[in-house]
Amino acid sequence: PTAGSLNRWADLVGDQAWAWDNVYPFFKKSCNFTPPNYEKISPSANISFDPDAFIPNAGPLQVSYGNYQYPYGTPFSRGLERLGFRSLAGINSGELIGYSAATSSADARTATRSSSETAFLQDAAQTTGIKIYPNALAKSILFDNNKRATGVVVQAASALQNITYTLSASREVVLSAGALLMVSGIGPAATLREHGIPVLADLPGVGQNEWDQPWMALSYKANTLTGTQIAAQNVDYNEEVVRQYIYNQSGPLSTIGGGEATGAFLSAPAQITLLIKEFL
Repeated sequence: PTAGSLNRWADLVGDQAWAWDNVYPFFKKSCNFTPPNYEKISPSANISFDPDAFIPNAGPLQVSYGNYQYPYGTPFSRGLERLGFRSLAGINSGELIGYSAATSSADARTATRSSSETAFLQDAAQTTGIKIYPNALAKSILFDNNKRATGVVVQAASALQNITYTLSASREVVLSAGALLMVSGIGPAATLREHGIPVLADLPGVGQNEWDQPWMALSYKANTLTGTQIAAQNVDYNEEVVRQYIYNQSGPLSTIGGGEATGAFLSAPAQITLLIKEFL
């Protein structure tokens, strides 16, 4: 996210805990950043990054540029610069207006994806007493007469029968799925009654005002190496890239899947405006 978007969020909800300066330290603490390895990535990529965007040896979420950058990244960056984009030292410092190579949640050591499951959940499973219920779907939150959450109703994954059970909370119920509020009776009363859900608390804002940004992708033919050979199942080519990945965690299969150069703008440079008009 950008500093501006988080500050805007904090102002809208009236809670400065969500402001950039308050949230940014937690982003930094969560990540373990690996700089570009130019023994595996071509030095011609010349990736810029802000070392202050990360804390050394933090984690457990692995963040890197992967171990391969397709060769179109360098000329693409030059093209963005000619169009008026400003070069950024990475896009992890709260600023996106410009262009830079993108990082991803990838472990450069193993050239594999790093996710909330592999990083946080597995770490907690090994270092704490957390109990994990796999293949379980939370259906609703349970409340006592004082409207205090006491547990959740869970449905087990079973192809043979419908199995539900209750997990009781000794301290609190923490949600990562906001839809559970509405199915549990918290939300706009009219919407809840429409779906036959008893109203526990009439809160019109729940489940509303979701914001999203428009996104579109344009594809062009280019006279350069891309992942097309892999998709086309070129046997000789794929044999070599598989060997590179298995024995050295390098080559095209160790890429993060794009992001060699990423650009963003608030108002389109004149050249882009002309291209958009021509396209439309």
